[in-house]
Amino acid sequence: MVSMRMEYQPMGDVLSGSVPSDAPLESRHHEELDADTFVEWAHDDSGDRRLVSFRMLHARTRTHDEQTLDRLPEPIKASAREFFIAPTIQAFRVQPSPDSIDIGELAVPLAQLTLADISAVRGTALDAEMLADELHRLSDALDDLPGSVDEVRVQRLAHALRELASALELSEGLAAPGATAAVRAAVRGGVPFTSGERRAFLELIDQLDDPTTWPAVVRSLETFIDEFDPGAMVKE
Repeated sequence: MVSMRMEYQPMGDVLSGSVPSDAPLESRHHEELDADTFVEWAHDDSGDRRLVSFRMLHARTRTHDEQTLDRLPEPIKASAREFFIAPTIQAFRVQPSPDSIDIGELAVPLAQLTLADISAVRGTALDAEMLADELHRLSDALDDLPGSVDEVRVQRLAHALRELASALELSEGLAAPGATAAVRAAVRGGVPFTSGERRAFLELIDQLDDPTTWPAVVRSLETFIDEFDPGAMVKE
């Protein structure tokens, strides 16, 4: 049994963790599970790939957005959720996970850490670039809204859209579930979408977590932005 050390940095909403490992640094491998999740692993005595550490962006949002944690081993998911249940999240905090973890549960089979074998596959750089362009276009439209709007909430959404666009631009075709979770959180209430627009937009954001849908989403997102009516605000 081992105890995972968890560290949270609120400035970037980054959660990282590590478990004791005797593996020398030169034998450790770094891998992206998606554009927001990075893992370090090393071979154990039986040849399995055992998790040594992880780093998760948009962490607090993701722990409340269950579908974005699917690619992490169960002990990590449980520890991450438990971490944010604590009464106070300090500016900089390091703590052991609440429960010791069976080290065998961190021996992740090759298929679970190989991008080709997990549910989401890599999209094309062109699709990612086109999606990023549309997300930037929507964020610019939000910046230019006339009249009375909740500026704090609108700016929060515009910022989340830019972060998602940036993640897609840099991801080399990987999904960015942490960034999409942040957009979903920012869309809830007070933003200048009608109920129908918000529902349609959230459906498009959900599809971004599956790169196989990106070509269709590019077209749908372009149409959504072209038809976006900032004059009708949802008061929720």
